[in-house]
Amino acid sequence: MTRRRLLTTVAMVAAPLMTLAVGLLAMPRPPALSEQIIGDAALAAAVRDDLVAAGQRHEAVVVSIDGDRTRFAGFGADEHTPFEIGSATKTMTGLLFQDAVERGEVAADDRLELCLPELADTAAGAVRLDDLATHMSGMPRLLSDPGFLADTLGRSLLGQNPYMLTADEMIRLTRAEPVGETGAFAYSNLGTALLGQAIARCADMDYPTLIASRLFEPLGMTESTVPLTADDLRRIDTRGFSAQGVPQGQWAMGGHAPAGGVRSTAHDMTLFVKALLDGTAPGASAMDPRRETASGPIGWFWFTLDVDGTAITFHNGETGGFTSAMMLDRAAGRAGFVLDDTAANVDEVAYAVLTKGAAR
Repeated sequence: MTRRRLLTTVAMVAAPLMTLAVGLLAMPRPPALSEQIIGDAALAAAVRDDLVAAGQRHEAVVVSIDGDRTRFAGFGADEHTPFEIGSATKTMTGLLFQDAVERGEVAADDRLELCLPELADTAAGAVRLDDLATHMSGMPRLLSDPGFLADTLGRSLLGQNPYMLTADEMIRLTRAEPVGETGAFAYSNLGTALLGQAIARCADMDYPTLIASRLFEPLGMTESTVPLTADDLRRIDTRGFSAQGVPQGQWAMGGHAPAGGVRSTAHDMTLFVKALLDGTAPGASAMDPRRETASGPIGWFWFTLDVDGTAITFHNGETGGFTSAMMLDRAAGRAGFVLDDTAANVDEVAYAVLTKGAAR
């Protein structure tokens, strides 16, 4: 794969979390990408054009990690500004799954109904956990329940949080969900959410407690949260913007949180990515390839891309008003990531941070 093909090849990763047609609302556009630079001015100058080309129009942070050298640059935001990371949350759910396997709480080939007995004697209950973690379970992207789909579409068109179901409500609707072909890659937010809820249940916790106790706290990620409802949002949890410049509501994803519900900061994501590079993150082997897809190998939710002959471990994320992307060159001990508050793809920006940030 060449760098030119990178964006089109991996754009499908975050797409299922995108909101729909929010640009229909006529509202003033936010200002251009912030001129206020915090941190490494040289790094900011190196990637500013990449951010502008990607359509970023408000605040963003970028971090380059190259061995023991870490560079941060913020555009109107600092290391402690929270962003919705969207589907990058799936990578954390993957680590929690691997950690649960290592603890002996579940086996990779266990059936979903083992942890979620409400799904016993259903098609979904017979799905294997490792198939969920590789998007090969046959589960659809979203629940097919007509009421859920109508509510999700309506909220998306209005720039509101489309994920309102609790975990119990989501699992109840899943009982009637048909399951497609196992072994064929089909990106699934529903499947990820069910896996996260299952491993939490088998650990006798809810998902926010699981991720806090087994990932955030061990890595010192004190600024990361998983809001389930609007009541869990903090005053510092600001709104982002659609790609068309329309302000969006904050996402608090309820039962779907394992698929995209984490809010984090450059400070915490730096700790996370460094622990991935040195292998000290709980469940770090979740990054290792397990299955093949048309776009390359996949681990427990982590994709591996061949970019000009270099293996890049990758995931991105997108909500109604935020995007994120992480790219790790594990062999070289380097990484680059981007967090921003505009829903426009930043995969190429993350690659620019990875490569330009390492320049000395």
